[in-house]
Amino acid sequence: MASGEDELDNDAMFLGCFQNLLRFNWSTTTAFLVLSPIILITNNIVIFSLSRIATHRVIANEH
Repeated sequence: MASGEDELDNDAMFLGCFQNLLRFNWSTTTAFLVLSPIILITNNIVIFSLSRIATHRVIANEH
């Protein structure tokens, strides 16, 4: 029984945190909305450049 109660408490805590975020953290929310696309674009650039380097090394090794 204790484990089920713990799970319910965790869910309630998570929902409470989520409601608090929605309620009065507009600055954090807008910052997250602004930063998340920038972070995604940066990640894509890094992954793209890493894959380009990897393919160049493979091509160089084949020749």
